[in-house]
Amino acid sequence: MPKPCPICTHPKRLEIDREIISGTSILKISRKYGQKQDPLYQHAKNHLSRQLVQAYEKKALSESMDLLGMIEDILIKAKAIFDRNFEAKKDVTALKALSEQRATIELLSKIAAYLHESRAMELQTATKGYEVRRQEEERDMAKTIIDNLNSAEADMFIQLLEKGQGLTNKEIIPMDEFIWEGEDVEE
Repeated sequence: MPKPCPICTHPKRLEIDREIISGTSILKISRKYGQKQDPLYQHAKNHLSRQLVQAYEKKALSESMDLLGMIEDILIKAKAIFDRNFEAKKDVTALKALSEQRATIELLSKIAAYLHESRAMELQTATKGYEVRRQEEERDMAKTIIDNLNSAEADMFIQLLEKGQGLTNKEIIPMDEFIWEGEDVEE
């Protein structure tokens, strides 16, 4: 059985979620709450994003229902005016009511198209923003790691990263001297 998300089960989950949403770096959140960065990334990507989308959809649906209710009311009134005036042989007024119905239906189709476009743009923007933030945090994390290494370790770390990314095929030779725990490092 898969392990539950440590962020979803964290006692301060709401605070963590708020910080992720507000754009606080994963590195800072990791340090503040004593959590590893990878579970925070996974939570933001897999759980928080889904929740935000669901909350957004629920809010948008509620707003759409209000708007649709108002438009439906206009359609009902325009139809009633049309029916009443058509039966009374008041063709000019009936045609105006019919024209209002057509305009309202046209408005509905424009709103639907606009909502679809804006939703697509919002999702695209959110995805790009998250990706940029993730890349910045990866750079910060790599810098933090390199800052904690001596020059030989940093060189080897960079070589290993390049090989891991497929940028080189050369064999990585370990350092000549091993430094045992407790020994001072000389650069």
